[in-house]
Amino acid sequence: MAEERDNTKAEPGASTDSDEIEIAERTAVGCGRPHNEDCVQHYVPAESRVRARKGILCLVADGMGGHRAGEVASREAVEQVVRHYYGEMSRDVASSLSRALRAANAAIGERAEEDRSRTGMGTTLVGAAIRGRQVLVANVGDSRAYYVGKRGIAQVTEDHSWVEEQVRAGFLTPDQARTHPQRNLVTRALGTRPEIEIDLYEGGLGAGDCLVLCTDGLSNQVCDEEIERAVRTHSPDEAAQVLLNLVKERGGRDDATVLVARLAEEEGGHRKPTAPRAGAPVRTMLLLGAAVLLGLLALLLYLLPGM
Repeated sequence: MAEERDNTKAEPGASTDSDEIEIAERTAVGCGRPHNEDCVQHYVPAESRVRARKGILCLVADGMGGHRAGEVASREAVEQVVRHYYGEMSRDVASSLSRALRAANAAIGERAEEDRSRTGMGTTLVGAAIRGRQVLVANVGDSRAYYVGKRGIAQVTEDHSWVEEQVRAGFLTPDQARTHPQRNLVTRALGTRPEIEIDLYEGGLGAGDCLVLCTDGLSNQVCDEEIERAVRTHSPDEAAQVLLNLVKERGGRDDATVLVARLAEEEGGHRKPTAPRAGAPVRTMLLLGAAVLLGLLALLLYLLPGM
């Protein structure tokens, strides 16, 4: 790795539906590469009503095509997805995100047609819309999303690559796929075809849980256990740097990018109730306490004549 670019943007105060979330992002150009073809961005709407409706958007893209075409494709994808996703008023996150990726696919194709030197350019893209505790992940290509929770780390997305198809068919092991000469051959990418198939995954985040988005320049050099250890023992900002340092130490020749998003862990390891929900647990406990007290009084009055 060389010529590292620090794109970290920690958002300790950023929130969506009153759920605090901290986000950090970093990217670095690969050893011997003239420029970085990855692109990473997270967008936190300034207006609370927009955050409540659309949430926070996190995006990581890995461009391809050479002659700076990959850089153009990844940047175009990220910009188009942000623009179209927040340009819709719909609260249907899945539909909005899918339409935004399709708009990005069309825009990249148009940019390639405008300049013959960019023919065949495209980009992978993994994105996450985080609205409160709800998370929707969209994926095209082999950039990944990981979830790190109390039970460990899990890869959320499925790689759209030739080696992954060979692994699923039983012809390659995961370890063989990691170092295979064709590991960079993707079977899906934005901008390479008029129509694109998008994978969607829906889930949730609890207090202290993390979502990690990264390009294959990182996932090919760093194992799942190392990703989990980094985000568990460091802040998102520090974890992102630790992971890129590992890639650099191992002589990563591909551009590497990572985004770490963590839902705040509250005091005592428990989540503070959000404003709309604050009264419900308290009222329930008071009512239960009153019912128990009344029951004891009734029993006492019943037993007193006999005593």
